[in-house]
Amino acid sequence: MYKGKMIYTTHPKDYKTNANDIHLGVYGIFNTEKVLWTYHVISYYNKANGTICLTEDICGRYVDATYEYIKSSGKKFDTIEDGRKFIEEYKVKWETGSNNTTQEIRDKKIDELLDEEQ
Repeated sequence: MYKGKMIYTTHPKDYKTNANDIHLGVYGIFNTEKVLWTYHVISYYNKANGTICLTEDICGRYVDATYEYIKSSGKKFDTIEDGRKFIEEYKVKWETGSNNTTQEIRDKKIDELLDEEQ
């Protein structure tokens, strides 16, 4: 038997599909038989009836979220923190319109600041 819960969620700025805000989240699924947590990064939007629908951004398809679909479509991570890091990098790339990582963006801004001071 499975139990699950959303552990972390964020909404990148202006990230929408069909007028629905797309969220990125780390969803934890606990297998009560194996006594084991697995963590999956998913892209989703909230439906009017209170359920969530996975989106193709990370999950590859639009489908109502179930444990099976989250396990098969979500991006699996070993830890919550690894999932959060992936989401934050994804969010930075979306919001900056860049394929650079956070560190590359920081380095560029530091270089620009140092150039201004000279």
